Amino acid sequence: MHYAGSRNSVEHGLPLLEVYCLSINCFAAARPHLTGDSPNVALVLKRLALSCLELLLSVPQNEIPLEAWLQFHGSVQAAHEAMLQYGSTDLHALLNITGEGGAWNNPVLVALLTGQSTDPDEGE
Repeated sequence: MHYAGSRNSVEHGLPLLEVYCLSINCFAAARPHLTGDSPNVALVLKRLALSCLELLLSVPQNEIPLEAWLQFHGSVQAAHEAMLQYGSTDLHALLNITGEGGAWNNPVLVALLTGQSTDPDEGE
Protein backbone atom coordinates (compact mmCIF):
# COMPACT_ATOMS: atom_id res chain seq x y z
CA MET A 1 0.00 0.00 0.00
CA HIS A 2 2.85 2.40 0.76
CA TYR A 3 4.27 1.88 -2.73
CA ALA A 4 0.84 2.40 -4.27
CA GLY A 5 0.30 5.57 -2.28
CA SER A 6 3.44 7.11 -3.76
CA ARG A 7 2.29 6.62 -7.37
CA ASN A 8 0.60 9.28 -9.51
CA SER A 9 -3.06 8.27 -9.81
CA VAL A 10 -3.55 9.73 -13.28
CA GLU A 11 -0.59 7.83 -14.71
CA HIS A 12 -1.12 4.62 -12.74
CA GLY A 13 -4.90 4.51 -12.30
CA LEU A 14 -5.54 0.90 -13.30
CA PRO A 15 -2.62 -0.63 -11.35
CA LEU A 16 -3.62 1.40 -8.28
CA LEU A 17 -7.21 0.24 -8.62
CA GLU A 18 -5.94 -3.34 -8.67
CA VAL A 19 -3.89 -2.69 -5.50
CA TYR A 20 -6.94 -1.28 -3.70
CA CYS A 21 -9.07 -4.17 -4.89
CA LEU A 22 -6.56 -6.68 -3.56
CA SER A 23 -6.18 -4.77 -0.28
CA ILE A 24 -9.93 -4.59 0.33
CA ASN A 25 -10.35 -8.28 -0.44
CA CYS A 26 -7.42 -9.27 1.78
CA PHE A 27 -8.83 -7.22 4.63
CA ALA A 28 -12.26 -8.84 4.24
CA ALA A 29 -10.64 -12.30 4.19
CA ALA A 30 -8.57 -11.51 7.29
CA ARG A 31 -11.42 -9.89 9.21
CA PRO A 32 -12.55 -13.12 10.96
CA HIS A 33 -9.09 -13.34 12.52
CA LEU A 34 -8.97 -9.73 13.78
CA THR A 35 -10.31 -8.50 17.08
CA GLY A 36 -13.44 -6.41 16.90
CA ASP A 37 -12.50 -4.47 20.02
CA SER A 38 -9.71 -2.48 18.41
CA PRO A 39 -10.71 0.82 16.77
CA ASN A 40 -7.71 0.39 14.48
CA VAL A 41 -9.35 -2.57 12.74
CA ALA A 42 -12.29 -0.44 11.62
CA LEU A 43 -9.98 2.46 10.78
CA VAL A 44 -8.02 0.39 8.26
CA LEU A 45 -11.12 -0.39 6.21
CA LYS A 46 -12.39 3.21 6.41
CA ARG A 47 -9.04 4.49 5.13
CA LEU A 48 -8.94 1.91 2.34
CA ALA A 49 -12.43 2.90 1.20
CA LEU A 50 -11.60 6.63 1.37
CA SER A 51 -8.33 6.21 -0.52
CA CYS A 52 -10.10 4.18 -3.16
CA LEU A 53 -12.78 6.84 -3.54
CA GLU A 54 -10.07 9.50 -3.90
CA LEU A 55 -8.48 7.41 -6.63
CA LEU A 56 -11.80 7.09 -8.46
CA LEU A 57 -12.23 10.87 -8.32
CA SER A 58 -8.76 11.54 -9.73
CA VAL A 59 -8.65 9.00 -12.56
CA PRO A 60 -10.52 9.85 -15.76
CA GLN A 61 -13.34 7.37 -16.18
CA ASN A 62 -12.26 6.33 -19.66
CA GLU A 63 -8.88 5.21 -18.24
CA ILE A 64 -10.40 2.12 -16.62
CA PRO A 65 -11.49 -0.63 -19.05
CA LEU A 66 -15.02 -1.95 -18.57
CA GLU A 67 -13.81 -5.46 -17.70
CA ALA A 68 -11.52 -4.10 -14.96
CA TRP A 69 -14.35 -1.90 -13.68
CA LEU A 70 -16.79 -4.80 -13.47
CA GLN A 71 -14.20 -6.95 -11.71
CA PHE A 72 -13.52 -4.16 -9.22
CA HIS A 73 -17.24 -3.67 -8.53
CA GLY A 74 -17.70 -7.41 -8.00
CA SER A 75 -14.79 -7.49 -5.58
CA VAL A 76 -16.12 -4.52 -3.61
CA GLN A 77 -19.55 -6.17 -3.51
CA ALA A 78 -18.14 -9.45 -2.19
CA ALA A 79 -16.02 -7.66 0.42
CA HIS A 80 -19.01 -5.51 1.45
CA GLU A 81 -21.17 -8.59 1.96
CA ALA A 82 -18.40 -10.25 4.01
CA MET A 83 -17.97 -7.15 6.15
CA LEU A 84 -21.71 -6.87 6.82
CA GLN A 85 -21.37 -10.05 8.89
CA TYR A 86 -19.29 -7.97 11.31
CA GLY A 87 -21.66 -5.00 11.29
CA SER A 88 -19.40 -2.91 9.04
CA THR A 89 -20.97 -0.74 6.37
CA ASP A 90 -17.71 1.05 5.55
CA LEU A 91 -17.78 -0.16 1.94
CA HIS A 92 -21.41 0.85 1.30
CA ALA A 93 -20.66 4.20 -0.37
CA LEU A 94 -17.87 2.68 -2.45
CA LEU A 95 -20.21 -0.13 -3.51
CA ASN A 96 -22.88 2.36 -4.58
CA ILE A 97 -20.40 4.46 -6.54
CA THR A 98 -18.88 1.48 -8.33
CA GLY A 99 -22.37 0.17 -9.08
CA GLU A 100 -23.22 3.46 -10.76
CA GLY A 101 -20.19 3.26 -13.00
CA GLY A 102 -17.92 5.66 -11.13
CA ALA A 103 -17.78 8.69 -8.92
CA TRP A 104 -18.59 11.07 -11.73
CA ASN A 105 -21.84 9.21 -12.52
CA ASN A 106 -23.24 9.81 -9.03
CA PRO A 107 -25.44 12.94 -9.27
CA VAL A 108 -25.28 13.76 -5.55
CA LEU A 109 -21.50 13.47 -5.44
CA VAL A 110 -21.10 15.55 -8.60
CA ALA A 111 -23.40 18.23 -7.18
CA LEU A 112 -21.42 18.36 -3.94
CA LEU A 113 -18.05 18.51 -5.68
CA THR A 114 -19.14 21.18 -8.15
CA GLY A 115 -20.95 23.34 -5.59
CA GLN A 116 -24.42 22.79 -7.01
CA SER A 117 -27.46 22.47 -4.81
CA THR A 118 -28.66 18.98 -4.03
CA ASP A 119 -32.08 17.49 -3.44
CA PRO A 120 -32.11 15.99 0.09
CA ASP A 121 -34.18 13.03 -1.14
CA GLU A 122 -31.63 12.23 -3.86
CA GLY A 123 -28.96 10.99 -1.44
CA GLU A 124 -31.00 8.04 -0.18
